[in-house]
Amino acid sequence: MKKITLVLLVFLSTHFSFSQNNEDSIITPSKEISEPIYTEEPDYEIPFTVLEEIPNFEVCKDLKNQDARNCFSENLNKHITSNFIYPKEALEAKIQGRVVVMFIINKKGEIENIKVRGPKNGILLEQEAIRIIKALPKFSPGKQREKSVNVSYAQPFNFVLPTQSSEIKE
Repeated sequence: MKKITLVLLVFLSTHFSFSQNNEDSIITPSKEISEPIYTEEPDYEIPFTVLEEIPNFEVCKDLKNQDARNCFSENLNKHITSNFIYPKEALEAKIQGRVVVMFIINKKGEIENIKVRGPKNGILLEQEAIRIIKALPKFSPGKQREKSVNVSYAQPFNFVLPTQSSEIKE
């Protein structure tokens, strides 16, 4: 019983010592400041799917809403298709699988912070997916509340070994 009382006494004394208000630490807002004093917007990414105005290819920059999204998808698919080369070493080793590339389209419309996730033995596939994303042109920047913002985007790549009747770019 003495141990329980001692533990309870120690707990209560530390609890009250930490919860006491110290008048020196109280900060009251000045009556003169009516606006927040933040000078810069936080530098975080907004997901592509919830963005008001998406970053886009030059040919799509004047489109809005769903037309802009359709144009983005169409041009991204064209870019991937025209730049895609199945890595020769991956073909020979019969490596295939899904690779997801996550990246940021920054406030200037440039690609940065590329991250990739692929199959266990798919480093060659990951490198090809990164190469294709790095080759993307500069975009018009994405906007939220009429301000340019960083936009996060993820693009999946499905590497499927071709059948004998398929042609392979080298």
